[in-house]
Amino acid sequence: MAFKRALLWLSLLIPLSAYIFTLAPGVFWEDSAAFQAAAYELGIVHNPSFPSYILLAHVFTLLPFGTAQWLVNLCSAVCAAFSAFLVFQIALCLLRRKDEPSSPFESCIALAAALGFAFVYGVWIQAIRAEVYSFNLLLVLSIIWLALKYHAEEISESRFAF
Repeated sequence: MAFKRALLWLSLLIPLSAYIFTLAPGVFWEDSAAFQAAAYELGIVHNPSFPSYILLAHVFTLLPFGTAQWLVNLCSAVCAAFSAFLVFQIALCLLRRKDEPSSPFESCIALAAALGFAFVYGVWIQAIRAEVYSFNLLLVLSIIWLALKYHAEEISESRFAF
């Protein structure tokens, strides 16, 4: 159990430290400047305006260190790191056999899946700049993980999925 918990923390901390180390220091290309300005001033970006991401990034701009641009980039890095954390959890759910204890080998495979996911170029480039894609990835992986957790439980007839 302690080994699995250590790997779980590694699936979050390794990508987060790598993303922070390579984080864009300020404005990046494409829509990054628009997201940074909108998050700082609670403004509106082009359609569809991504209000959830803007609100979350605004909370990051309230932190007492770094520039506002760097803090919005940090928001994307944190979202991507938690996405890798959820990939670890999803992999464990998919590898686990019913009525059998989980093995350390399964935890190592799940960590490899999470780190492989975290260091793919497409995920990495969205994690180091102010973009909505890492936040969207976090939301989608959260839904997948919750669906797997719901499916793994014993579901009685009186229980509804709302």
